[in-house]
Amino acid sequence: MDATWPDRLGTGDRVRLDGRVYTVGELLGRRLTLVDSSGATRQMDLVALLRGCHGEVLQDGDAPAGIEELPSGDALVRARWWQRHVVEVLTGLTPDAPPGTQPRPAFDPAHRSLAEREEAKARELTESGVRGTSARTVRRKRQRYQAFGLAGLVDGRAGRREAPGVRLDPRVVDAVREIIRSQPPPGRLSAERLRARLLDRLAGPLADGEVSMPSRSALHRLRTELDGRPPQSATTTLTEVGERVHLYVVPVLALGDQPHGGPRLRVLFALDEASGVLLTAVVGDAHERTVYGPALLARMCVPADQRANWITPPSAAPGPAPPHPPMSAQPVIRPRTLVVDHASAPGMGALRAACARSGVRVQFARQTPTHERGRVEHVTATAAGRFAAYLFSPAGKPARAAGWPIEQVQELLDTWVEDCWLHTPIPTGAGFPQTPLERYEDLTAHTGRVPTPIPPEEFLHLLNSCWRVVGPGGVRLGRHLYDAPALHPMRRLVSPHGGRRPLQVRWDPYDLRQVWLRADEDEWLPVPAAPSRIRPTSRPSVPSARAEQINACGSAAPATASSPVGAVTFVQAAGPTAAGGVVERLGMARLPVAQQIHAYEAPELRLAYHAQLPLRVPEVRFAVDRIEDVRLLNQHADGARYGLLLHGPSGTGKTTAMLESWRRCTARDDRQGGEPTAGTAAAGLYVRLPPATSPRLLLVELARSLGVALRGSPTTAALTDRVARAMADAGTVLVLIDEAHHLHSPGWSASAVADVVDYLCDRLPATFVFSGIGDPDCLAARATNAPHRRLVPVHLSDMPLGEDWQQVLSAAEAALRLRAHVAGTLPGLADLLHERTGGNAGQLAFLLRSAAVRAIKDGSEKLTAPLLAGLQPPRV
Repeated sequence: MDATWPDRLGTGDRVRLDGRVYTVGELLGRRLTLVDSSGATRQMDLVALLRGCHGEVLQDGDAPAGIEELPSGDALVRARWWQRHVVEVLTGLTPDAPPGTQPRPAFDPAHRSLAEREEAKARELTESGVRGTSARTVRRKRQRYQAFGLAGLVDGRAGRREAPGVRLDPRVVDAVREIIRSQPPPGRLSAERLRARLLDRLAGPLADGEVSMPSRSALHRLRTELDGRPPQSATTTLTEVGERVHLYVVPVLALGDQPHGGPRLRVLFALDEASGVLLTAVVGDAHERTVYGPALLARMCVPADQRANWITPPSAAPGPAPPHPPMSAQPVIRPRTLVVDHASAPGMGALRAACARSGVRVQFARQTPTHERGRVEHVTATAAGRFAAYLFSPAGKPARAAGWPIEQVQELLDTWVEDCWLHTPIPTGAGFPQTPLERYEDLTAHTGRVPTPIPPEEFLHLLNSCWRVVGPGGVRLGRHLYDAPALHPMRRLVSPHGGRRPLQVRWDPYDLRQVWLRADEDEWLPVPAAPSRIRPTSRPSVPSARAEQINACGSAAPATASSPVGAVTFVQAAGPTAAGGVVERLGMARLPVAQQIHAYEAPELRLAYHAQLPLRVPEVRFAVDRIEDVRLLNQHADGARYGLLLHGPSGTGKTTAMLESWRRCTARDDRQGGEPTAGTAAAGLYVRLPPATSPRLLLVELARSLGVALRGSPTTAALTDRVARAMADAGTVLVLIDEAHHLHSPGWSASAVADVVDYLCDRLPATFVFSGIGDPDCLAARATNAPHRRLVPVHLSDMPLGEDWQQVLSAAEAALRLRAHVAGTLPGLADLLHERTGGNAGQLAFLLRSAAVRAIKDGSEKLTAPLLAGLQPPRV
């Protein structure tokens, strides 16, 4: 645990591996190309080199004078050009020669001496037009390369640095230094004011001719060197990873009980501005303040694939290091400057103190240029939108079923950052034409330097610490219990002062799957969480049984986590065979085995389930199928595209049909079991309009659904363009606008809303679906300013008393989890239920759910005619 290494490793640095000294010749991300004195190359992973028992980084005490750090310009390119020729002289092959290549006759070590190969290389370079390439020059280059590696081939003049003002009169330099020191810290003296003050201060010597006034450029250069601050530029472009890392908090939309409501979670991103790599990401409750701390710095400075085992010492197995160690794609970035938003946030003081100890400069966001901050906001908003789409993919099923507990979402976020974000191109509008991983590799290869992770000892001190006693069940930390077989000898340790002996525990507060227990002075044991004892840090909105609603056809009900509060949830019928064996014949349903088992679950689970008892309505299925059909037609259409208009009375399932289509669109790979793709980010948008929705408010609702950050007061035209570009970048194919009868144009324009919608419809290859209450012609005119302008009307109405009504009741009864309910009761009460609800699906759902909840609370555990007749359904 006492390993130390430099904070960066670059080309020309020397390392010892398996007893041999190598020089870092090239690097690409974490992949290092090591070259020994004979020119033989070897590939090595950066982390494997630092953490392995067979390698170490050597100090540069005997490096060439003047080459303390390799330059990143033409001098380095020239040195690498020489390296290619020198390696061919030494080995007969160039470094990039494929396996099996035979040396050229003039450079074959088996037939030519070293002196002959040097003379042949000198002749080759001279004939190609390179000046000053005698055999003596080639020999000197070869000797310096063998002694110092790539650094020996660098032109010594490239590393020279002159003292500030060495070519100027010392009195001028002293006067400029005093003027700069007298300037108050917040400001910076302009070149003109500096020149004027210098003329006043040196008026006498200048008049006598003792001192000559430097030129404006020389004075500007001297001011920059003495001030120690780089000149300000409006077009600053970072060229080194880790130079500036931003901490930015972004809400994750579409995770609450309402897809259009306020966010439930927020994510803290640590974004490297130069490469677009996310060093770490942390999930938190959107209603609580973001908590910072030193552990956040620890997560940023160690790659994600190494954090779990970073404290554990590496294997001390004897023998040489493997010739081809596994290469990891996880970037290694150690921030030099950390940009933060809130100086008074909880834990910010501890984080700033940890940064000071680690040599990381903390900068506030207000000190960052506006255009650079805007680019960071765009990238983080894109990341939040893509992560939200990932949560609604097959990978997010367990978290959706549990009601989005923070711990499960954090695990999904870690997986998404490692597997998806690194390999997905960032929109070109953000300034990154490549994927973050490609950008990271290009920057490290260009600069010739790659950051190294912090040593294990430093990582350990940044984690949270406490003292705990190892009990019979393990180590308890808050609401979590951690246990492992290695803890058995420590369960009954006795303290010298009496009682059981406490041991030190370290843990990452953002990853509670594991803690580290100090077993000895230098031994830390990783202790995983007991699987059966993990408790979510945030209470799910409904029990997990909610997502296990077993319907008659064996498929799960629509994810109610995406349904509005108080909205009716329907499950589509699949025709006459919707019961799938559960309803053997109409009105003669029997309880399936799965339902009999669920009937004996905990009361609170069954109450939550029956409060959302699903209904299967044929017209809802028909509406969903029509939306799917039109979306498919628009996807392959060359000309005009069509939309849909769902209309009908309240409570007939319009909103439910739209939510089901939205769920299918955002998780369309669910049925195929495929992995989420970048194109599914915000593929479907659902927006519920508030009363008197103006064009601007409509655009704001769409922007919120897309995760677009709105700052300032852009014009309606600019806002429309931003929404259109965001939808195009996200690959939106379906836009669902609920409560369309709330569309309202301002008094000065009768068609403003229609113009905005028409503009979006014509510009984007997406299907627009409207729903509302009222006359269809009126709704079409409000939506598109023309009756039925390419809108397909779909009418949803109350169900008549008949076969469809019987099927809905039979399927609802098959889904009940009541212990004493008699099969066939609901189909037998079809007339009563139709009379009380008028065939309205919303009223029927409210009546059945209320009766089921009442039956569980009073202990009757069955639905009866008196119970159903005594409950009053709502008016719609």
